[in-house]
Amino acid sequence: MKYFEAAQKTSLLPLYFLIQNFATEIYFLDKRRSLSKRNQQHMELASRYLCDISHLHTPAEVAQMVNIPYENFRKKFKTYYGLSPAAFQMRFRINYAKKYLLETRKKINEIGELCGFADAFCFSKAFKKQCGISPQEFRKLYSFANTGFLPE
Repeated sequence: MKYFEAAQKTSLLPLYFLIQNFATEIYFLDKRRSLSKRNQQHMELASRYLCDISHLHTPAEVAQMVNIPYENFRKKFKTYYGLSPAAFQMRFRINYAKKYLLETRKKINEIGELCGFADAFCFSKAFKKQCGISPQEFRKLYSFANTGFLPE
């Protein structure tokens, strides 16, 4: 936690998020090996479906797509990724939004729409729940978009 607080006071937050994701990957690597090769393939495919911003599938739909009963799918997915399918999908969408917030000048409602949220209010609410600050505050604190070197 002290590292996160230190990162917040500098421009190292994007690097901190990258390191945090890497550490999470290493931690769950052992847990993933406990699943059969076939189940691992199903979970990889399921994660691709959950991360498809152009077609937002519910976790129940994804379970059907990989031919696994929902409860069984949810348990295996959580074992494999450490998050429920819904939490995994939300984290992906919020991380996708962070990238837009940091790298573009797009409006908040546009970013929310690009990330599959119904409107700016739903996006802001989900973002604040996940990150502890609003998308506007996040951009203001960590964005380089105001430098003039980024695309629209």
